[in-house]
Amino acid sequence: DGNAMIHATVSVSSAEQLDTLLNRLRTVRDVISADRAAY
Repeated sequence: DGNAMIHATVSVSSAEQLDTLLNRLRTVRDVISADRAAY
């Protein structure tokens, strides 16, 4: 079924985007913490 394949692909790319977003947020949080520690 072609639709199932499309849905699976969409899920995977969403998961990867979410993962990237979470990593970015974590990086930002670390930078903010480091910034606060500097003061």
